[in-house]
Amino acid sequence: MKILYASNIRILLMIVIGIVTLILINNQIKEDKKEEYEVQKLRLEYPLIEYSHEYYLRKIEGVIVNKKLDMGRFNKGALYLTLNNGEKFSIGYATRNYSYKPYELVDFIQVGDSILKPSGYIYFYVFRYEEKYTFILGRSIKNE
Repeated sequence: MKILYASNIRILLMIVIGIVTLILINNQIKEDKKEEYEVQKLRLEYPLIEYSHEYYLRKIEGVIVNKKLDMGRFNKGALYLTLNNGEKFSIGYATRNYSYKPYELVDFIQVGDSILKPSGYIYFYVFRYEEKYTFILGRSIKNE
């Protein structure tokens, strides 16, 4: 009788663990879908410069009034910028210049900086306190 009782408890325990596991997996899937939906909304609002032919050909110029860095799982490291002229765009790849500290553009760039991306180029210039800083979108510039 005790063996039968212990066996039933083990089966019941396995069923409870299975149900809890399914609930946790279901909640994670819901969270993933919600985060993915938010990323899709951001991608529409802030087009990627590197991938968008239109933005590659356009001149982008203005003063940064808002900076957001995505730390989620689906678009981690993407930089979302809003300019004083209302223009919004994102930079999604590592852009570095090892001559500067910090060398990552996402860490270097600040609200209040003036920026310029000339039409048809992947050069990205940051102007701060009468200084000009050069980055190449999606590339690293080595400190020589």
